[in-house]
Amino acid sequence: MDSMMIGMNSGNYDMFSANFSDTMKAAMDSEKFAQLSYMLQATIGKYMSKEGAANVDEADGYYRAVFTAHFTDDDPVSVTMSFRKGGGEHKVEGLWFSSKKLMGKT
Repeated sequence: MDSMMIGMNSGNYDMFSANFSDTMKAAMDSEKFAQLSYMLQATIGKYMSKEGAANVDEADGYYRAVFTAHFTDDDPVSVTMSFRKGGGEHKVEGLWFSSKKLMGKT
């Protein structure tokens, strides 16, 4: 997660998407990355760090890892990534951000 978020902070799509599945790369191309990055930085600021290990659960053939992250303008931010269960490499299949600011509650 850290290298992905550092890629977002620096606007580096290749670093951000290095661990994406082909499906995720198709859904989050460089243009959508730029839009997401702009929206997140305008709303919650830049990524600073995460707390410890993720909470991981399993459902419907996927692992879901939920991280607690710290951003410059909002804290905490929940960052959720999903990975297809099985196979060798665990590529990111889904990515979600949630916080009070992102939900419009502050």
